[in-house]
Amino acid sequence: MRLAYSRPGNAEELRQIAAFASAYGFEGVQPKGAQFTPWVEAGAAPAIDSTMGVIAYGVDEDATRATLRWAALHGLPIVTWVAGWKRDAVTRAEAAEILTRLGRDARAHGTALSLHNHAGAVFESGEDLAALRDLTRPEDVTLTLDTAHAALGGVTDIPGLISDCRDHIDVFHIKDLADRGFCPLGRGELDFAPIFDAIRDIGFDGWLVVDDESGEMAAEPAIAHARSFLQGHL
Repeated sequence: MRLAYSRPGNAEELRQIAAFASAYGFEGVQPKGAQFTPWVEAGAAPAIDSTMGVIAYGVDEDATRATLRWAALHGLPIVTWVAGWKRDAVTRAEAAEILTRLGRDARAHGTALSLHNHAGAVFESGEDLAALRDLTRPEDVTLTLDTAHAALGGVTDIPGLISDCRDHIDVFHIKDLADRGFCPLGRGELDFAPIFDAIRDIGFDGWLVVDDESGEMAAEPAIAHARSFLQGHL
């Protein structure tokens, strides 16, 4: 598997994040939201050479398609989409149709649409993700499985979920949880030993991204902590 790192920050902070991530052995970074949207708006290549993909937000199909086509144009293999559909706004089947439509367009242009599970959204629980598995094909739509959001969505058996969704998962967002808030890896409630066992058991060879949204440490110590944590599990 390949290791990447992601955390919020402005453009200058992203440059620092990328430099620190490389120094600590991460192969890539995954910019999110406003960290990369200026590149899309300008039609420019990613300003960070180690960008392995991006994390897009929202529910606008046209905007997401534009991001996917930009990513394909610049050789980025993955767009993780945090699709913020509320549970009362769209059915799973309707969401799956949109995902399939966008995913097929993405594949035709040379990139992949990877849905991010998210607490409070239409795909949050184990049942929701089983529906995603059954309503879509991995050739069209893949899954970025976020460990903390899975727990927030009520999943109590994350290793089992990994096994059940193995054909769809192409990215893991490794994130810890404490009192329903994010925290540095290893300092929260999630038991990562069986999670990493499950990742190994499915023969995962995609991207494993430490998605650090805790805000508890500055960039370099946070990245050093994340790398040390991973070394204890990989």
